[in-house]
Amino acid sequence: MLQAKNKRGFAQVFFSAASRQLAALGDNVLYIWPAQDGTLLHERPSQTAGFSPDGKRLASVSADGVSIEMLDAADGRVLFSMKGHTQSSSESATGIAGVSFSPDGALLAPAGYDDKTVRLWNAANGQSVFTLQRNNAVQAVAFSPDGKILATLETAVDASGGSIMSPEGGFRFGGVR
Repeated sequence: MLQAKNKRGFAQVFFSAASRQLAALGDNVLYIWPAQDGTLLHERPSQTAGFSPDGKRLASVSADGVSIEMLDAADGRVLFSMKGHTQSSSESATGIAGVSFSPDGALLAPAGYDDKTVRLWNAANGQSVFTLQRNNAVQAVAFSPDGKILATLETAVDASGGSIMSPEGGFRFGGVR
């Protein structure tokens, strides 16, 4: 059984591709273990994270919620950083609420809660590809299985709920309620 070093336990847990590694988040710390034996490989400050589809990389959102480090999932080495999101100054600031890789692993889409953006990044080199400015806080993003559609979940006073866009063309094709 895996144990958290903090008193509150884990808030998120997820496997890499082929279940080679297990990652868990608790109290803004990311823990990574090989799935077969549970020996802690590494830990680092992180607000949220996600494995690439091939399981070789891990996108880790900094504890302050505004930058993303692309890690080598095997050893935790930082490959590059992506910066561009902002965070509100309130105590309840979230920054980046979640990340999603495209199915082919070529793009990374973080959900910008405070800055109300979805930024598409080249997952191989960390270069910015496109920024979609929203009217509401973006809580989550998800690519369709073929990678042609990116859906957002947004917090909205008007209950608009989210949108669907094409990462290829960068256009919104409709609100979802």
